[in-house]
Amino acid sequence: MTMNVKPKIISALLALAMMFMLVPAAAAEESTPEEPTKVAVTGVSLDPPSLTLYMGGNESETLTATVKPEEAEQTVTWKSSDPDVANVDDSGYVTAQSQGNATITVTSTYDDSKSATCQVNVFPTVQWVADSITSIADPVKGATQIVLPNVPDGFTRSIASSSNESVIDIKGNITPPTVNTIVTLTLRIAREYDDTEANTIGLNVTVPAKEVEVIKKVTQVTISSSNTTVRMGKTLKMDAIVKPTDAADKSLTWSVTNGTGWAKINSATGLLTPEKVGKVTVKATANDGSGKSDTQEVTIISASTILVDYIVVKGDDDETSVAKGKTLKMIATVYPNDASNKSVTWSVDEDTGEARISSTGVLTGEKTGNITVIAKAKDGSGVEGKRIIKVIEGEDSLVDKAGGTVKEGDVIVSVPRDAVDREIEIDIGKVSSRGLTIPDGYELVSDVYYISKNRSGDFKKNVTITIPFNKRGLDQKKDELALYIWDEDDDEWIELSSIRVNWSDGTVRGAIDYLGKFAVLAEIEEELPVVPAPKPETVVLKDINTHWAKSSINKLVALGAIKGYPDKTFRPDQTITRAEFA
Repeated sequence: MTMNVKPKIISALLALAMMFMLVPAAAAEESTPEEPTKVAVTGVSLDPPSLTLYMGGNESETLTATVKPEEAEQTVTWKSSDPDVANVDDSGYVTAQSQGNATITVTSTYDDSKSATCQVNVFPTVQWVADSITSIADPVKGATQIVLPNVPDGFTRSIASSSNESVIDIKGNITPPTVNTIVTLTLRIAREYDDTEANTIGLNVTVPAKEVEVIKKVTQVTISSSNTTVRMGKTLKMDAIVKPTDAADKSLTWSVTNGTGWAKINSATGLLTPEKVGKVTVKATANDGSGKSDTQEVTIISASTILVDYIVVKGDDDETSVAKGKTLKMIATVYPNDASNKSVTWSVDEDTGEARISSTGVLTGEKTGNITVIAKAKDGSGVEGKRIIKVIEGEDSLVDKAGGTVKEGDVIVSVPRDAVDREIEIDIGKVSSRGLTIPDGYELVSDVYYISKNRSGDFKKNVTITIPFNKRGLDQKKDELALYIWDEDDDEWIELSSIRVNWSDGTVRGAIDYLGKFAVLAEIEEELPVVPAPKPETVVLKDINTHWAKSSINKLVALGAIKGYPDKTFRPDQTITRAEFA
């Protein structure tokens, strides 16, 4: 039997090829895993639910988080409500940072609605509090109690020991030392709820020296009694000035030494009682041991002795000035005329000037300025006469019969020939304008200058006075300026004659035959207010809106030529009468 093998072989090969193609596909289908189904988180818990940590003791602990069910995603996140109190890392490790409270929260990363918390309370240990105190503030000078450092709530502090209890005792009382002193204090720290204690290290405190009480001694005693004469049968109260005014003991002991006269004195009050005519010496001595004292000669006179009542001092020929380097004879007239002792002692009280005076009253000028010449009675009455004398530069302020010019800054006094019979001195100075009334409409535009001379009487001819003025704010075209002198009798300003105003150099000059207080016044022209022209009344005519002459009528209204009728009409088509036109 003949078989056709070739077709069978081909069929077998085809079947085998199909098998190899199907096997990998089936294997691939069997190796692909199925996606697992995630399990929902039902809850999260923390162990322990609360935690207490101690600074300086048990400072950290690990929290355990449990996610339920076990088949659920177990990853969580950690967070502290106050990391400055308690910090937590990604593994739940909690570390105390400072005293206080914090909440640790653990949250499921799969479901953030599932979380748990642990309340953490952090307390310091007593040793930790003690170790944290490293210094005590030094007390201020004069302090009587040491101020200890603050401790946390629930703790107390006290002084456990002091290296010098005579300066700082264990109660904190300070006894200021005589020199700056270092005291070492050890503090005891106690926790109130369990009475545990710990000590600090030794802490140095510098206590400043106490204020040394300075007892001020008397530095000067000056007997100040102006009256150094006492009559027989009378008493004299002696007085003295003690310096400094805040001396600890200003009391004095009074004593008297008899000379040609005799007297006794109350050692406490200084009341002197005369016993014999003559002179005695009174002494005042400080009681504080300083040794300071002063003496004063007192004259005891008989009951019939006439004392000086007052003294009039003036310069020879009524001179009130002396040139520097020149002399002036001073004269003292003692009253009453029958005074028992009319002799005086001369002296000079220097102010802005300087001068010297002889025992006979001859004054010599040394420095320009004012001085006061004093003549004091020698009879012990204490009476003085005084006169102010001006020391001048020299010839610059002197004018004689030939005339001359005296200048003080920009102020000029020109004296013509034969205006005076003999040499005079002219003085120029600024004075206050207080009390010098300025009339309405005028303004003071210069300083006030007091110009005087050392001899009485008016000039025989007018002198020319030139005064500078302030040009600021003045209008040369409008404002009238003049030079004035103040009338002391009528309290008013009087204009000088021959007024000349020099606007370029800012001066005004005028002529007058006597002197006094001078100033420049400006008569200010007041500007009249501008009164605006009245606005024309606005007239709106209600019956011309459609009239062909509306524009012309409105122009006449604007010019005020017409106003219309009282009812706000114009009646343009009505015939105008002669009366209306007029």
